[in-house]
Amino acid sequence: MQIVNPLSKYSAPDPCIVWDNQTNFYYLLFTNDNKVVIRRSKKLASICDGESLEVYNINPEDRLFGNFWAPEMHKSDNGKWYIYTSGSIKPNEPWGQKRLFVLESKSEDPFDGFCFKKILDDDLFAIDPTILNHDGKWSICYSEVSKDRGQVLVLRELINPWTFGEKRAELAWAELEWERVNLKVNEGPFFIRSLDKKRLFLIYSGNGCWSDDYSLGVIEFMGGDIFDAKQWKKSDTPLLYKGNNV
Repeated sequence: MQIVNPLSKYSAPDPCIVWDNQTNFYYLLFTNDNKVVIRRSKKLASICDGESLEVYNINPEDRLFGNFWAPEMHKSDNGKWYIYTSGSIKPNEPWGQKRLFVLESKSEDPFDGFCFKKILDDDLFAIDPTILNHDGKWSICYSEVSKDRGQVLVLRELINPWTFGEKRAELAWAELEWERVNLKVNEGPFFIRSLDKKRLFLIYSGNGCWSDDYSLGVIEFMGGDIFDAKQWKKSDTPLLYKGNNV
């Protein structure tokens, strides 16, 4: 069965869309090889055809050589926007020691451009960062490469938008059969709250992204301390998976 994307005529993996009530624009980011690009549109349906702005490219001075995967843009309490993504610190190697890094907007308008801020940790091999504001405190979740357990979802405290705090918790790894058909992977985390704000979920991807068994799983926060891994309950079954010859 051929699938036609109604939003985009070109490949747009790892999309992140945010709305800004100050500029009244939707903003789109997705994996774009060796560039970080943001797009904007007044209408969500035309977001992929909206005007675009390249905000970052390969920069040896920052020790980053492309393969910028799954960028996300989040607005901080200080009014500025921050883009979180990962890049290779080895030239021409997609998996050449991926590091998380942060870009900071020049103003409260994302289309005024961004500046490189910081690599979050020079020694951390990780991808797919996402941000959570819980009870007024900020944290970051990402997929960390572990030698023994594959890719593990880790939650870290942020003391500001570009600096880790001391609190850390390993929330999930590929322990269920459907998560490890071809590779032990938990990646692509993204937080979603219920409309009444009473429930918090972490959506993630399992298995190799190139395979037909790539699926979405869900973990629910049960309350208490978000850095207590026991308070995050993973569903035994995937949320979305292959079917109907798709």
